[in-house]
Amino acid sequence: MTGLPKWTVALLIAGFCIAVSYLWIDRPIAYFVHDELRGYRTIFDVASRLPKVIGPLVIACTLVLGVRALMKRP
Repeated sequence: MTGLPKWTVALLIAGFCIAVSYLWIDRPIAYFVHDELRGYRTIFDVASRLPKVIGPLVIACTLVLGVRALMKRP
């Protein structure tokens, strides 16, 4: 086999594996967790807001550290 048929077969196998894992592994686990952790929904709501707080902090730290690096400070 040359390169193109090998890549095609590998791509088809990878696509099949992704479909199988989504249908028979991920979906049942997601439904189970959704049903069993219904009482903890408020904790997950708080955790989903976390990136809105951390995002600006990461940007500010990157900016400060970048300016310090440009000024050749440790």
